[in-house]
Amino acid sequence: IEEAFTRASQHSHHKIQRTLAGKTIRFKIAGTNLVPVLQNALAHLQVNPQAPADLEIMAWDQNETGVPMPEAPGEWPEKDQPCRIVLPAGAEAYRFHSSPEREAIVIYHLASQKAVMWTQDARILPTYWHGSPLLSIFHWWCQSTGLHLLHGGCVGTEKGGIILGGKGGSGKSTTSLLCLMAGMRYVSDDYCVLESVVEPRAHSIYNTGKLHQKHLEQFPQLVSQAVDPTPDRYEKKVIFTHQHYPQQHISSLLIRAVVLPRIVGGESSKLVPISAAQALFGLAPSTMFQMPDSKANQMRAMGDLVRKVPCFRLELGTDYQSIPATIKTYLDTLN
Repeated sequence: IEEAFTRASQHSHHKIQRTLAGKTIRFKIAGTNLVPVLQNALAHLQVNPQAPADLEIMAWDQNETGVPMPEAPGEWPEKDQPCRIVLPAGAEAYRFHSSPEREAIVIYHLASQKAVMWTQDARILPTYWHGSPLLSIFHWWCQSTGLHLLHGGCVGTEKGGIILGGKGGSGKSTTSLLCLMAGMRYVSDDYCVLESVVEPRAHSIYNTGKLHQKHLEQFPQLVSQAVDPTPDRYEKKVIFTHQHYPQQHISSLLIRAVVLPRIVGGESSKLVPISAAQALFGLAPSTMFQMPDSKANQMRAMGDLVRKVPCFRLELGTDYQSIPATIKTYLDTLN
């Protein structure tokens, strides 16, 4: 596969190094069509061209370069289910993910911390690829570096941030977008990287906000900022927040609370204390479902998080301005 990438990159290639949670990721991209797909969502991460790479990702587009993915030594999985993992017998040497209908294949080699991404045609990759590219690779890599990819948003102030967790439709995206538009600091909408240390910290991985149709109706000011590279009636549009709100985008925040939004009606919003067990029950399932090969250490990291910081249910009211105000008021009380 590396030899195939070398052939694909003979005519043109891009080398980009970005920093995530203090570690360096080297992207080697053959051709030009894949560059915006893989880099727009990561454009806010610091560029560090001199540091040695902690993770190297090679990517190419067969349609543009004319180089196919080499034949596998064995059969590919019969069904192209997301996050289908194939491990060689007796070892966890490689991780494999074939997207539905083979729109893309990613492979990660644990020992060398090298990864490959191949696609038939970058121009027709679904919108979610633009919003959260290479998600499987980042998840596998985090597992081997003591970091944890978390399905949750993170917003805050200079006092620190809160993790927004919960299943789809609970109000995570609405809350994070409202906080962004209210001028608060913004780490993420949908995914962040958890560094489980003495003081847990959330790191930004993607500078995107995912927009449901209802968001475009509720927040008309976002309509002109939303993009949908490959329109699909089931797919969410995305906004690259660093392009439109660069002063509010921040690379990381200390986590001061775990908050589970819930739509309850009524006018005002309020924070209701909950137990660590309730918070874990609300936070963990969506992460484990999104990353189904998660190991026990990821569950332990989330359990450790909810024991270290206060946990709340955020009861969302119909007065949108009260939502970010409620979060800011809580953070303002902290030392």
